[in-house]
Amino acid sequence: MAHRDDDSPINAATSCPTPTLPTAGDVVLAYISTQVDTVLDADLLSGRDDAVRRTRIAARRIRSCLAGFAPLFDPVAGQELRRELRWLGTALSAARDADVLRERLLRDVRALPGDLVLGPVAARIQAEMARAAAQAAPATDLDVARFRRLCEQLVAFRESPPLTRVAARPPTTILVKRLRKAVRGVEAADHAVDVAAPAQRVPTLHAVRKSTKRARYTAEATMGALGPAARDVAVGMKQVQSVLGRHQDAVIAQHALRGMGARAHGAGENGFTFGLLLGREQARADIAEADYPVALERALAAVTHL
Repeated sequence: MAHRDDDSPINAATSCPTPTLPTAGDVVLAYISTQVDTVLDADLLSGRDDAVRRTRIAARRIRSCLAGFAPLFDPVAGQELRRELRWLGTALSAARDADVLRERLLRDVRALPGDLVLGPVAARIQAEMARAAAQAAPATDLDVARFRRLCEQLVAFRESPPLTRVAARPPTTILVKRLRKAVRGVEAADHAVDVAAPAQRVPTLHAVRKSTKRARYTAEATMGALGPAARDVAVGMKQVQSVLGRHQDAVIAQHALRGMGARAHGAGENGFTFGLLLGREQARADIAEADYPVALERALAAVTHL
């Protein structure tokens, strides 16, 4: 359900427009610096509302930048930081995703006419999803020492960036090249969908979504140098990401509903409502899948203006 963490606007706060910066490294580091500030300002360990979401978004953006602009950074330093950011994202994912799914399913139950809710449907959803969230590692159970070391790494990376000679080049050519490479990754993932067996369609669509995230964040990072052309690519990729996020959410919800319906039946409860909800999620998945080619075509069209 993590696509809800990707709905932040594409604006000056995320792109850090800096058209006067002289090198490719300067442009990318300006973007990374903005995301480092977000991680530090979110104050994850404070327990403040929205801290997990903000931290996850910023960590994902930094990871995508390090991958998308890998030639600009020392490979060992870049890979080490990406590994720690991946750990953080994984550590923060499960509990939030369970909470998002619980709210989604309960909202759908509340929207049904009363005569279609047979048995303790809401109570079962509440109990099972609360149990799933409790079994996950919430932010309060985070390895605090490791997280603080990561924050120190981020600050050190920003203040003494391990740049290569490539980073010293003028920005336009190298940034366009890296952005086009990220977009080719999306196109390759889309081709895999076209040739996938039916049983592999869901994971291949999910792979497109991940490639689209990288292309979106790569485009965001280049906006300081490439301006509106890069912004159009970022907006287009965000739309594809959103469509595929809706698809993935519906797939995950279907899986959860199948399990809950089976357990309800085993406990002697009426499983009708779980089947009804499952059908609704299948319809949502079908709509999102139908929307996907149109959104992708628009996103790829924006690339021609780079």
